[in-house]
Order: sequence, then C-alpha cells, then structure tokens
Amino acid sequence: MRVSSLVVGLVAVTTAPRVAAQQPVTRAEAVAAALARGARAAFGRADTARAAGVLRAARAFPNPSLAATYTKDVPHYHYIADLALDLPWLRSARIGAAASARDAARYGFAFERPRVGGVDVEPQRTPGCRAAPRATPTACSAWRGCAARSVT
Repeated sequence: MRVSSLVVGLVAVTTAPRVAAQQPVTRAEAVAAALARGARAAFGRADTARAAGVLRAARAFPNPSLAATYTKDVPHYHYIADLALDLPWLRSARIGAAASARDAARYGFAFERPRVGGVDVEPQRTPGCRAAPRATPTACSAWRGCAARSVT
C-alpha cells in the first residue's frame, strides 16, 4: 500500500506539466499589483474618498424647501417656504472639522502605501531588517522604499 502510493506520487510529480499561468514576478510588479488590487489600498482609497465627500457636503449650502398644505379653515391653501441660514461660526467649524478629517485620511493613506509593499508583498522581513530596531531608519527601510516614520 505504501509503495504503491509512493510510486503514484512520484509519477504524478515527475509527469505533471508546468502551469502556464505561473510567471516570475519582480518585487516592483508585486507592489504595483498590491497597490492596484490589494484590500489595504482599496480601504485607504475608499476612506479618502469618503472624507472628501464629507468635506464637500459640509461646504454645501442647505437646500431651501417649499411645502404646500390644505386646511378646512379659510384660507384653504397654505404655502410654506423655508430657507435655512447657517451661522458663520457654526459653518466654519463644520467645514474645518471635515477638512481636518480629509487631511487625516490622506495622511493615513499616504503612510499606508509603503506598508502595502512590506506587508502584502513581503511576508517576512529580511535578516538585516530583523536585526535592526524598529524605530530607527535602516538600510532595509530604504531598500523597501519605506520611510522610518512610525514605531510599530
């Protein structure tokens, strides 16, 4: 039983055709693919777009509204027009908070982009990177294209 399964395994390994879809990929191509289709980069882009949308909504003026009502009392038809006016100090605070949130999302995405190449593409750090302290700039951080900007 063991011999026959060993023979079948050896025959399968030696006669298996090479898969045509497998191609050698450089590290730069892998990082580009991770940035284009990776989940971390997609979340960063979505977060940045959401923050930009919140800022745009904060800058927009409120829409006026018009309502028509009917009552049994005279006059029967009533028209109500509402025009909301923002107080300047409330509007500027709302816009400032949204702009700060947008900037924070942009910075978060900018700092996440180098990590995509280090985490999604390269699962293990090189021996030189493992020996170096994590908070100091090293030659491996320059090799990876990362800035020594955070302590993890």
